Amino acid sequence: MYRTILAVLMLLVFSVSSTAATFDVRDYGAVGDGKVVDTQAIQAALDACAAAGGGRVVIPPGEYLCGRVVVPSHVTVELQAGATIQGSRRPEDYGGGPAVVFYARDAERIAFQNMSVETYDPAGETNVEHGMYPIFVDIERRHEDSLVGKIRDLTFDTIDIASGAGVLIQGMPESMIENLRLRGVSFRVTKPIDYSDRKKHIGGRRTTRDERDTLFVRKPSYVTLAYVDGLSVDGLQVSMTGEALKLYERAALSGYFVNSFAVRDVARAPYDETVEVPAVVFRESGRGFVADCEEVSR
Repeated sequence: MYRTILAVLMLLVFSVSSTAATFDVRDYGAVGDGKVVDTQAIQAALDACAAAGGGRVVIPPGEYLCGRVVVPSHVTVELQAGATIQGSRRPEDYGGGPAVVFYARDAERIAFQNMSVETYDPAGETNVEHGMYPIFVDIERRHEDSLVGKIRDLTFDTIDIASGAGVLIQGMPESMIENLRLRGVSFRVTKPIDYSDRKKHIGGRRTTRDERDTLFVRKPSYVTLAYVDGLSVDGLQVSMTGEALKLYERAALSGYFVNSFAVRDVARAPYDETVEVPAVVFRESGRGFVADCEEVSR
């Protein structure tokens, strides 16, 4: 049974994991009635988990209204059956930034498990600035003299996505994402959007320019990965209507500058032999293997 997050997951310069200690958000004041904003309580549980050296933050059954919370290093966020996190519609609950519930920066070893991610339709909901990615991970150099962060050991396990926009996970040539794992990911394309003018999210002030602002975010794929060293994909299913497949011919998974990868069980439905874009595409990538996947292009 999936748990729902009506928002996007955004991860900027960070990564993922889990340990034995468990922290229940109810113990930190979360109500879960769909009316009380539980942002502070959920943040308190995350902070306590980090202070203890890492562990698992558990969100029990209930409907949790939440703004942006910062996920520290060495933390696994897990929603139990019957738990829903609904993103607040109030801009002030996001600190003036994009409508992102789980946000992490300069962190490592973080995992997201047993979640459903549904993006809002910006045309139908305009009182919050919405990101157009169900999952967004990025490393960037904001200024010429800035240090470049690292992303290591990032896991998405048993994730259900309903969105018209694609996932983007990208590192940099000088700082590749290390050890990325996608397991049991299902992606239901609701209403596909046009990628031709899409740009990656840039929050705050930045003085540098980067081709990655638009290069990979516009690739014809529903899950796009770039500059990754150590990739494991085990189960990625992308489904849509036949009309959506014809409207925008896109791969289920594409990888660019990916080293040392193992990919299995990737499918795009419905199958249509007239579609020219393969289900799996790898370009400018190193050694790896692909098994039990439809239509692979390397």
